[in-house]
Amino acid sequence: MATEIFKSGELLLRETPSGAESLSGSLPVLEVVTVGVFILLAIVVMKNFLSIIPSLWDSVFRARGSAALENSVRISRDRNTVASVLIFAAVLLMYKYRLWAPDFTEGMEGNTWLLLCWGVFLGYLLLRYIMYLIFLPARKDYYAIARRAGFTFFIFALIIILPVVGVLEIFSVNIFTIRTVILTILSVVFLVFLVRKCQILGSSFYPLRVFLYLCALELMPAAALVVTGTVL
Repeated sequence: MATEIFKSGELLLRETPSGAESLSGSLPVLEVVTVGVFILLAIVVMKNFLSIIPSLWDSVFRARGSAALENSVRISRDRNTVASVLIFAAVLLMYKYRLWAPDFTEGMEGNTWLLLCWGVFLGYLLLRYIMYLIFLPARKDYYAIARRAGFTFFIFALIIILPVVGVLEIFSVNIFTIRTVILTILSVVFLVFLVRKCQILGSSFYPLRVFLYLCALELMPAAALVVTGTVL
């Protein structure tokens, strides 16, 4: 009877989003490649990251900070480079902690699951860009600044999440607690981003148009991600 209980415990562990493959020492090839590429690129862009920190804080805590950041070609280029590298980290977080996990992905793991995470994340970015192009106005200066502010807040979210997750992992915090913490941080940062985006767009458009842009450019893509992750 005791043997059956321990077997059941092992089965439950494999079905939870705990990265069991990593614990067993049998890493999927794609995971090894993704981690390796991220570490290598993170080292390469470290100088770029350090150079954007003052502008990044300014953009987060002050709406005009985003415009000031975009006025500097070097800083905006460095910001975009860092954001591109952090996509690897975001996908790995999504993969390990199943931040997006509809029912049909239950039991999916390894290379297949990581490929799906890559597809969903890149699909989300593509959807946001398509919506941006569809609603592109004649006056697109602040409109474009508001979109690129998303890159800044993406970096801001990751530089909070990565250290926090690292500490939680050191103390062997439950995988579901870590997932909840990540989603909470993402939600708070997303709300702050929406406020800043409203302020940026409000510099050029009427309130009603700002609201419509916000729904089309941010809320609809985010809702699509949430709905597919909870309903399917």
